[in-house]
Amino acid sequence: FPNAPVKCHAPFNHFVLIEMDKLKRIGECENWQTHNALLVDEDWGLRALELGLHNVWVPDIEYIHYRLRGGSRSSEQIAEYSERVHKLFFEKWGFDSEGRVEELDFIKEKYKNTNIPWSIDRKSYDWDYIR
Repeated sequence: FPNAPVKCHAPFNHFVLIEMDKLKRIGECENWQTHNALLVDEDWGLRALELGLHNVWVPDIEYIHYRLRGGSRSSEQIAEYSERVHKLFFEKWGFDSEGRVEELDFIKEKYKNTNIPWSIDRKSYDWDYIR
């Protein structure tokens, strides 16, 4: 893990702080019409990057949840909605939410004037520390 705050594509939405003026620019969560937040963090993160904003991960803030790891209350709903929501995500952004290697050139070209491809040529451990 990094030892200080770093830029990231999309923090999980368990615990996210967004300044109100930036939240108004980003807009409300995409309504994928599910009972859970499937791909909301990825979509919101991309929308922020598309607007020239940065997403920041502060690794020394811990989020402790009372549920045990593995599975969740909504596992069945996620399984039910997953294929449809991933299709909607692809239709909106033009690439898969998991970012396949063969999509990288498309992402670089389509989103070249945004912050979306900022880490596209980096390794996962090449942290971009906030200074």
